Amino acid sequence: MPLKIQTVIERKGIFATRSVTRREWGRIVRDAMKSLLLYWHRTYLPHHFSDTARLRYPDAVKRRSRAYLKSKQKKKGHRRNLVWLGEMAQSVLGPSRITGTQKKATIFLRWGKAFRTADFRAQVERELSAINAREDRALAARIRREISIAIDAVKAEHRIRIAA
Repeated sequence: MPLKIQTVIERKGIFATRSVTRREWGRIVRDAMKSLLLYWHRTYLPHHFSDTARLRYPDAVKRRSRAYLKSKQKKKGHRRNLVWLGEMAQSVLGPSRITGTQKKATIFLRWGKAFRTADFRAQVERELSAINAREDRALAARIRREISIAIDAVKAEHRIRIAA
């Protein structure tokens, strides 16, 4: 399943600098977006398979019936979201492929077995791609920080080239 993150990063404010070429800017943004997706995959995606997923992502996570949760607790010994045997969670949380440009980045998650219906697959995609407001702010701050650090590194590299 490809999960796409698109954002508009403008060269204004703290990012408005003439010491970074257009090509360097594109590389910096692409690398920052790919790094952000990797961070999301390692840090936030596991929360989607936890017991508290419905509380974290109330708009995206489908409410399960009491009977289903009781049955799952009795048969499997847990109530974790999107987990029956754990095969899909293990494959989704495993290695993934990340591609990106300066305009968007995409992560390709590996699925376990095929889904029964297209509706079920759409529901799982919606639940896995949910990001709450707190995570959104944290990810935005992280990408700003990564871009700033990369710009500073390019500026330092330019100073070294000029001085040498």
